[in-house]
Amino acid sequence: MAQALSDIYNSLNTAYNPQRDLYNSQIAGLGAQTDAQVQGLGQQKQNAFNDITNGANANGMFYSGAPEQEQQRYVGGTYLPALANLQANASNQKYGLEQALAGVGVNQTNQANQIYQNQVGQDAQNNYYNQQLQMQQQQNQAYLNQMKAYSGGYGSSAQAAPTQNQVLASAFNGYDPTKQGRMANYTEQQIAPQIQAALNLPYNQALQLAYQYRKQVYHQ
Repeated sequence: MAQALSDIYNSLNTAYNPQRDLYNSQIAGLGAQTDAQVQGLGQQKQNAFNDITNGANANGMFYSGAPEQEQQRYVGGTYLPALANLQANASNQKYGLEQALAGVGVNQTNQANQIYQNQVGQDAQNNYYNQQLQMQQQQNQAYLNQMKAYSGGYGSSAQAAPTQNQVLASAFNGYDPTKQGRMANYTEQQIAPQIQAALNLPYNQALQLAYQYRKQVYHQ
């Protein structure tokens, strides 16, 4: 019997939760990672400012205003672009991880739906098989009753049991070769249990008799 879809989904948590945990931990660590990179850029800026100041001192230009101008050029041309690029990369990385995290839920839902559909299909197949089996059993019993009525109760010494040909003829009663010839194998498989029950034969032997009778009488 098919499980509830929610139960199937929950049963898949053991497979999908490790992926969720991984993405969540990576998302949670993005802030600290970005902060560390920003601090690194700040240190690079400070180092560059120190180099500019030291160079101006060495050249006797410390009070000329040149160091401040050089520092401003560094901020505008190097530091700020690097900072913007770092922040954009962090934003893109977070978006990618969030999309991957959402994809885990989608994959789990899709797999749960597939399992559910397979179970529903199996239930339908089992129900069909049981119905066909019940119908076949009813047909076999009806056929046995018919044979007993035909022979007048052939357990008595006064009347003999039906012959093999009589059983075969009765089993093929209603068989239309023009409509069913293309389904001959299916027809024999349906008739064989009746022959098996009436003549007390193994199924394979009953199936072989049905095949031979069809070839002999219907020339198929």
